[in-house]
Amino acid sequence: MIKTQKSHEVPNRKIIKHTRFFRQFGHDARHDWLFLLCLSTFVIAALLAFAVWIYLRVDAEKTFSFETEPISVPSLTVSSESFAQTIDLFENKKVRFNSIWQIGVDAFDPSL
Repeated sequence: MIKTQKSHEVPNRKIIKHTRFFRQFGHDARHDWLFLLCLSTFVIAALLAFAVWIYLRVDAEKTFSFETEPISVPSLTVSSESFAQTIDLFENKKVRFNSIWQIGVDAFDPSL
């Protein structure tokens, strides 16, 4: 028989050192599934508790409410002269816009 050198050694399972958490995980399928079931049940229960807590806050209208002190709004005075100037400004813009709309714009259309 010809002896060949092994390309790689397969470590013995007893020699591999596991961390404390993984020491029991992976050796017995029943314990693994029990652990996963308990973990998923805990996660679902935590999410359900969080959803109920949010629902109760929204139901009590506390989520979007906040307390502030009333702010005093300064009184605004508008003179009829400045009001008339503003109206004239918008009327002039309306006339210019309508003239552009009726005459059209002399621009090259790249889609043609």
